[in-house]
Amino acid sequence: GKDIEIAFDELLIGTGKTPNTAGLGLEKAGVVLSNGGAIKVNAYYQTNAPHIYAVGDAADLPKRLETTAGKEGSFAALNVITGVNKSKLDYALVPSVVFTDPAVADVGLLDEEVPAHGLRCMCGTVYLNKLPKSRVIKDPRGAIKMVAEEKSGRIAGIHILAPHAEELINAAMYIVRARMTIDDVIDSLTVFPTMSEAIKLAALSFRTDIDRISCCI
Repeated sequence: GKDIEIAFDELLIGTGKTPNTAGLGLEKAGVVLSNGGAIKVNAYYQTNAPHIYAVGDAADLPKRLETTAGKEGSFAALNVITGVNKSKLDYALVPSVVFTDPAVADVGLLDEEVPAHGLRCMCGTVYLNKLPKSRVIKDPRGAIKMVAEEKSGRIAGIHILAPHAEELINAAMYIVRARMTIDDVIDSLTVFPTMSEAIKLAALSFRTDIDRISCCI
């Protein structure tokens, strides 16, 4: 080999997850695995062997999180006990975070994913230097992007780059899950000054010039 020296300011290590499925004897049961060793399942966590279900990091699922693993286990148990595959997780409603500085968090659909659902998309992006709280904490880094259906105004996704985005995304999740519209968010009162006001500012950006509004509208 050859040694290579590279200078940089910061390093992001994304190690991913390796399913711990080796040695389980799944091949004897005919269970199909992905190329990475994850157990292939359908939307209801059932493998190609009808009597075997798999969840969590071992399964080939859209999101591998501690929170999703617990919920998947509950749903899989219901499907097994009832004998009917009807319980499943909507992964579009599951928030996720990358704990960088500032953090990156998202929930719901990306703008390019909306047309696949037969809908037209409109997007609004607000930079956090517009937020009073960012000036208070002297950290204006980041932005928030809101994705909404053009016709109904229903909020389909919220994506955040901000200090403590991991806290903001929980409120965003409730908005997307409750199928709130842009105007629902605009008509809601928030505490001033807070970082979570960024969500309301993103909604307001669809209706008005946020550079010309009161701080407490």
